[in-house]
Amino acid sequence: MTIDVEAESQELKQRSLGLIELLDAGHPTVVQPRSVLTESKRLARETLEARRKAAVKVALGEDPGCVVSPQPPLRRVDLDWRGRDTDPFHGASVVTGDLIQYWTHRRDVVFPAVEGAYRQAMVDRPYSEPLVAAARGHLAVLRGRQTMLSEGGADLEASLARYEQGYLNLRQLVVDSAEIAGQAETRLASLRRIVVEAELGDGPDERGFLAAAVSATTEAPINAETLSPLLSAEPGQ
Repeated sequence: MTIDVEAESQELKQRSLGLIELLDAGHPTVVQPRSVLTESKRLARETLEARRKAAVKVALGEDPGCVVSPQPPLRRVDLDWRGRDTDPFHGASVVTGDLIQYWTHRRDVVFPAVEGAYRQAMVDRPYSEPLVAAARGHLAVLRGRQTMLSEGGADLEASLARYEQGYLNLRQLVVDSAEIAGQAETRLASLRRIVVEAELGDGPDERGFLAAAVSATTEAPINAETLSPLLSAEPGQ
């Protein structure tokens, strides 16, 4: 039986091209939640505008109408061309309702929408184990024949690598999207702390509040000055 070497080589090359076409067409497509991201940008702009309005009130000696945290001891300073600090609050946090709304939206709306878009992409076009197995098997044949270049093996190998990397990247994006919620929750917790500290102040009321909080975790009474448990002088008393 005579084997047509040229025909066999051409058939293997066509097989390579067919697998490349399937792999390149099989990449997942992410549909970004544009309306959600647009709303996030709008809220960010409103947050900046609310901060600007508060700064104007402070400059006029008026109540800004929101909580302003103490200025941090160390911060990065942006100067204008005259060498003046461009931040009227000098690094202090300005807790406006718009700011809280922005970070709440990031946590409750943006995060699930972005994560959902990545997950949906994998649902719409799932990773194909049979296709990958077929490509790897074909590459093994070409390597055995030592015809990787002439029969499309090099291009197929590159296409397979792109395909697998695309799904690896997508899975990582699903994991990374959790940072949106984490960052938002951290920021909201910081804003809540600023508001509570502003309400308590630095006087004895704050220490009394803390003493009460610590007392809730122990049966011993608490010294409001030192916040330490008041222990009996002798055991058993």
